[in-house]
Amino acid sequence: MLPPTTQHLSTYEMRRRAPFHYWQRADNARFAARILSTRPEQISATEAAPVDYDGAPSIALLEAFQREASIALELVVKAVIAQQIELGVAQDHVTKVRHTHDVPALWRDAKLPSLTGQDPGRLLLVKTTLMWSGRYPAPKTDKEGAKDYAAIAEYYEVVATFGGGQSVKRPFSFEWDDFDRIFCIARDAFWDLRSCLP
Repeated sequence: MLPPTTQHLSTYEMRRRAPFHYWQRADNARFAARILSTRPEQISATEAAPVDYDGAPSIALLEAFQREASIALELVVKAVIAQQIELGVAQDHVTKVRHTHDVPALWRDAKLPSLTGQDPGRLLLVKTTLMWSGRYPAPKTDKEGAKDYAAIAEYYEVVATFGGGQSVKRPFSFEWDDFDRIFCIARDAFWDLRSCLP
């Protein structure tokens, strides 16, 4: 018999609260992202022909990598939050894992270490990927798109500055090493929490 606090929960509600469900999905997405990050140069036109694909395989796989990497980051951070809730060490305002793709906000909810350099911009890119750019050709409104782009561009590297204060910026990378460095911060926090289980 289940304890009184869980005996009337649906299977889905139990999964929404279970840290390891989030972790397993995050780990699966990380694995898929790794495979996708190593394959672009190996894909040839002959592999695209059987499915009548006439685009650029390397671009398709890069987009797929960004989606899988983004969902992996969202899920690993949610795993940390779910584990904190289960252990009773979550922040006071965090009573459940929020249904959001706002990974920077989830990162703060999880009390994970502050990111430095361009990594906060990478979390913003992840948020945008999950909310629209990884799924749709454009955001709901021009205003949302402009706001997202401006927030991400704040983390671009300035490579030249001209008179009048105009600067040329270089976008940051979002490749396997960039993603995995951030993922491992949350992964390590998750397993540290798991080690505190009775």
